Amino acid sequence: MKLGFLSDAHGNPAALEAGLDALAKRGVTKTWFLGDAFGYVPGDEVLRVLKKWELPWILGNHDALTVGICAPGENAEIYNHPVLDEKIQDELRSLPDQLHLDVDGRRFLLVHGSPADPTFGYVYEDTNLKQFGARDEDFVVMGHTHRPFVRPCGKTVYVNAGSCAMPRDGDLRGAAAVVETRTMRAEIIRFEIGDAIRKALSRGDLHPVVRKALERLVI
Repeated sequence: MKLGFLSDAHGNPAALEAGLDALAKRGVTKTWFLGDAFGYVPGDEVLRVLKKWELPWILGNHDALTVGICAPGENAEIYNHPVLDEKIQDELRSLPDQLHLDVDGRRFLLVHGSPADPTFGYVYEDTNLKQFGARDEDFVVMGHTHRPFVRPCGKTVYVNAGSCAMPRDGDLRGAAAVVETRTMRAEIIRFEIGDAIRKALSRGDLHPVVRKALERLVI
């Protein structure tokens, strides 16, 4: 079975749908969203896409900020978190901060951040993965850094799905991860999000810092 993983849509529904379309073309039969539906681009349209596609969803740090699970830090004004009604906020507060899966006999841990800090931890391509100890999972899949990678450590493969909407690794395309359970092959796929970025840039309510960051993705 081919499994898909997307993360960090940050208010851009068109980029999320571009990622979902790219995964479908790769034959993915089940997809998970690894958090951060909100932040940067205002609005709750990403939430509607997640519900439309019935995607299982893990709490991200911006999702936690949106519903007041944690307090915003410095520069919170650039996040542009939407104001949601109480029913939706209650739904979001019930989101898990991690998921343990067993698919075709392969064990997965899904987090937004890291195994040590599921919501706020950072794992990069050069992070010392041994700090997370010997793990039982075949795959640990995460997002948060907007920098995708696939790296084995011991018997566990660490996969960062990157961001479907705001890549930060020098590639202007959105990113997603695909895992084939039979072969245990994990890979990062890329897809065009130029139109999605331009649509976001057409808004008049972007914070200048966010606008500048998005403009760099359509040069």
